[in-house]
Amino acid sequence: MNIKFSGKVIHGAGRGRTLGFPTANLDTQLPADLPLGIYAGWVWTTTDQQKLPAVIYWGQRPTFDGRSVVCELFFIDTANDLYNAELTGELTSFIRADQRFESAEDLTTQMHQDVAETRRRLGLH
Repeated sequence: MNIKFSGKVIHGAGRGRTLGFPTANLDTQLPADLPLGIYAGWVWTTTDQQKLPAVIYWGQRPTFDGRSVVCELFFIDTANDLYNAELTGELTSFIRADQRFESAEDLTTQMHQDVAETRRRLGLH
């Protein structure tokens, strides 16, 4: 796969934090024909080039009646404050399609599975 992207971290709704998965919302564009969903990938901070493993969401947040397409990054084993940071990244593997869940709890359960699958695909233990 290896689709590159870059952008600036912006403020979002803060919903990921309440679900136990704080995300960085990235102001970026990805290819128009890229399927909406969850991806495994790597992200680098442009200031120090720190390589961070991430679950990358490119979708519309259907569980919360979202309409616009957003890019949200959940960094595995990292708790950096990256607001206003410039990031570059690479999608390496498609995990699953975007989908609506009946509840935030169902979404959270799936997010745990997405993190585990991303760890596996990135070779993390």
